[in-house]
Amino acid sequence: MLAIAGAIIVVGSVVGGEAQLPIWGDLKEIAIVLTTDNVKIQSTLANYKREYVRFYAGEFNRVSNELKDYPLANGHFHENYTSKVSKTQNGGRTLVWWSPKKFIIGMAVDELNQQQPTNIIPEFAPLEIRKYRCDRTSSGDVKHDTSFGYRLTWDYDVSPNKSWPSERDFKLVLSDWDKRSIDCQKNYESDGAIYSTTKPIIKRSWQGEIINCVPMETISGWVNLEANRSGSQLRFETTFKQVYPTKP
Repeated sequence: MLAIAGAIIVVGSVVGGEAQLPIWGDLKEIAIVLTTDNVKIQSTLANYKREYVRFYAGEFNRVSNELKDYPLANGHFHENYTSKVSKTQNGGRTLVWWSPKKFIIGMAVDELNQQQPTNIIPEFAPLEIRKYRCDRTSSGDVKHDTSFGYRLTWDYDVSPNKSWPSERDFKLVLSDWDKRSIDCQKNYESDGAIYSTTKPIIKRSWQGEIINCVPMETISGWVNLEANRSGSQLRFETTFKQVYPTKP
């Protein structure tokens, strides 16, 4: 279930005592309009990339998912989805399965992270930000790299005053996400992360601007975040501060 409150997207919700998985793939079909500070924000998932490699007992297992939108001249976007699974066996033989079909982006739960490469193409992938490599056992290790981005466009939801800006910066706040640092064990003690546009977005720009959510390196190591079932949030905010009249 996908819950929207003002300018907040809640990742997961609780129904009957159990959390439900949101169908993030629908965000590519139905543009979500958020309202904050008298500004309408239209947000769609613009890119997603995940690579999960597991080396164990002499075998490499790799799962990768990728989504990217390409702006078209008519104001629409072409969406490209790719999922690939490969397995390199002891004898050096590599088996590969891949598919260009759409996949659903859901929550980063343990059963998704532990999925084993087989001849079945993954139909869904977790929403997460990760970059790490670590030993899981004495005979193997895991490499993991995930990032995603949201495309934003905006307009005023009231008639703007002449002094109001025609371009704005925005930020995407991730709060209440599970956190781990580079060694896969140590917790990163902070409440989520904040990502911002790299340049201002012009009002009513059909192409907009992308906020990319990528791993961050700190003195404690890489900050790894994954959505949890109990109410993780993606919150889009305008960084321009000004007092506006109450909405009619």
